[in-house]
Amino acid sequence: MTKQSIHSFFRADHERLRGLFAEFQERKMTDFPAARRAFQGFAVGLRRHIVWEEEILFPLFEAKTGMKNGGPTHVMRLEHVDIRGYLSALEERVARGETDGGGTDSQLMQLLSEHDGKEEGILYPSIDMLIGADELAEAFRRIEAVAEPASGCSCCSG
Repeated sequence: MTKQSIHSFFRADHERLRGLFAEFQERKMTDFPAARRAFQGFAVGLRRHIVWEEEILFPLFEAKTGMKNGGPTHVMRLEHVDIRGYLSALEERVARGETDGGGTDSQLMQLLSEHDGKEEGILYPSIDMLIGADELAEAFRRIEAVAEPASGCSCCSG
């Protein structure tokens, strides 16, 4: 993994995930198998991204700042619950071959846009300022060690 900041790494992953979702949206009416593959990449990647945050970044931030209950990571964890809910609902639609997200897709993207903005504007820069080179290297070592989770849905198995 390239030696870079937490902010640049996670911002790039946000952009990658947005790109996969945009590909899903663009192709779902004309090439559903390709759209489904893009969605699978998005769903798996989003779940892994959340694991990176909840198991690596949030505890690091909380240890450095003493902020846990009521702090920014508490709010972000609550938003992750909503994000997972929207993602699961959308996975069910994709599994049924539905091209209309029923508003779930736009709700998910709105929430992600707001959520990502908080992370990119507050959390990631704060972590970069709070940790040293050794802690940064350890964070990236732990990020690399996180296996890609299964998509958890039947939408993408075929």
